[in-house]
Amino acid sequence: MTFTTDRSSTINAPSGTFNSVHGNQTNITNQNIGPKIFYWPRESIASGAFYDSASSSSSPCFPGTREEITALISDWISNPNGRLLCWLRGHAGSGKSAIAQTISRRCADAGQLAAAFFCSRVNADHGRKLVSTIAFQLTRSFPSLEDSIHAVVEGDPQISTELYPFSSKGSSLIL
Repeated sequence: MTFTTDRSSTINAPSGTFNSVHGNQTNITNQNIGPKIFYWPRESIASGAFYDSASSSSSPCFPGTREEITALISDWISNPNGRLLCWLRGHAGSGKSAIAQTISRRCADAGQLAAAFFCSRVNADHGRKLVSTIAFQLTRSFPSLEDSIHAVVEGDPQISTELYPFSSKGSSLIL
């Protein structure tokens, strides 16, 4: 909020309250305090699970490796033909995380990544934060979702740490 005082000085108060006392007191409160989603408790967001997190234990595929599977997944992203889910499965250590990391980076570079969540054994409690982390990332990718997501969280503040993220409560945040 910007306004001019009676002394012709311009004051910019982007958020919060500005008090000007010169004989009479003037109170001006700006209710526009910015994006609501950023006021979620920091502990409800698993920032280490983001695809580009410095603390991520996942690395992308080495150049020239796993090209067939990454090409198949890239083709599916471009043309899903009604298939809404791509399930990547395999034995421990078979490279699932590296493939997902590679695809996430490619999508991010192309402006196609809305959200990503990488689990790790080191941060086993991240599963509790799956829904709130995805919702947080979606508001960054699609700011128009912010009010809708905030309304759900405001209606049930515990939803951001829902233990079973695909329960009816957790899914209402994403759906």
